[in-house]
Amino acid sequence: MSLVAKRDLLDETSVYSDDSAAALGTLQQQTLSSPHLPDAQAAALQKSPSLQIPCAAIGAIFAAADAGFMVLASLLGAEGYQLFVSGAPWNLDFHVGAGIAAAVIYLLLGRSSGFYQAAALFSARRNSSRIVWQWLLTSLLLALLAFLLKIGSEFSRGSIICFAVLALASLFASRNLM
Repeated sequence: MSLVAKRDLLDETSVYSDDSAAALGTLQQQTLSSPHLPDAQAAALQKSPSLQIPCAAIGAIFAAADAGFMVLASLLGAEGYQLFVSGAPWNLDFHVGAGIAAAVIYLLLGRSSGFYQAAALFSARRNSSRIVWQWLLTSLLLALLAFLLKIGSEFSRGSIICFAVLALASLFASRNLM
């Protein structure tokens, strides 16, 4: 390690007035100058900040990714189908609402069954059957909700089928990517 780097390190630690900061600077200097670490590794350890995510937040991150993918699948399914069939854009307000409603239902079902707990997320066995059953139940609840609110006529059958297939595929993709 060069003398300039040691001087910079000492200048950084001299900013702090208490003894713990000085001890930390001495420890960093000893670590960086130890014969066990090459200079490149020591510099990488000093410069690379680590991203630490608490275990309690991992489930929320997975849930947010699933929700985002569902809303995106709703928009892509509706717009893609309408442009493919008629060549004209469709009113996407109802499909955005359907995507948000599907995300809320799916996340509530997953939360109540422990689907977003860290142990379940990182278990060795795959949750493929759980994803499929949870999505089928969500789809049935969406159909019931559209029937009860008498808004079923606002949705094209083809765009809903495209939404259901794209959302299921995106749920599998998000699980495999994370």
